[in-house]
Amino acid sequence: MQNKITLRNTLLSICSITFLSSFLIPVFGGKVDKTFGGHMQFLTMIALSMTCLTLWMNQYTRLYNITYDLLVLSVVIETIVTVYYWGIFHYNRFWLYPKDIPPIPLIIDLLLHFLPAVALWLELLTTIKLHRVSRKHIYIIAGFAVAYMLWAEYCYIQNGYYVYPILQIIDYRIKTFVTLATIVVAVIIYVISVQIHSLIW
Repeated sequence: MQNKITLRNTLLSICSITFLSSFLIPVFGGKVDKTFGGHMQFLTMIALSMTCLTLWMNQYTRLYNITYDLLVLSVVIETIVTVYYWGIFHYNRFWLYPKDIPPIPLIIDLLLHFLPAVALWLELLTTIKLHRVSRKHIYIIAGFAVAYMLWAEYCYIQNGYYVYPILQIIDYRIKTFVTLATIVVAVIIYVISVQIHSLIW
């Protein structure tokens, strides 16, 4: 039991330090820091902030319904971030980074695009006793996917550029398709999480 508590606290601390430290590091030569939305234009940073909040609430509050909903959403979003990031990175990293920007160190990459998902899956599978498919969660997941794409477009209107170069080279029809496809993938991840949870519990 003590080891479990220590692990949860450690993961929360690492995710929180990673999130806070990221604001001290200039992104794309400092270009992003000075524009509308700043670091929070990145889905990675939005997801990491949700991860920190989720882990904190699940450990230190009794707001079960709200915390559970946030945990489910965060698990799905961080899993999407991990799968999409590493898939796109190995296919063509210049869809994620401008060509004049060198790759970030692997350890930082793992802290941003792998560890948060691991922390949330452990949290879901070890602390939640009842995890079932719910229409409410599907609506929340779909709403988030649409909201992020709208947020990315709004930031583009304000700044004149996208933080993810891939969004610059696809048109609105493809963006709509990607958003819908992401909702489908997210719902599949959600259903899989329920199935895995049922096997463990």
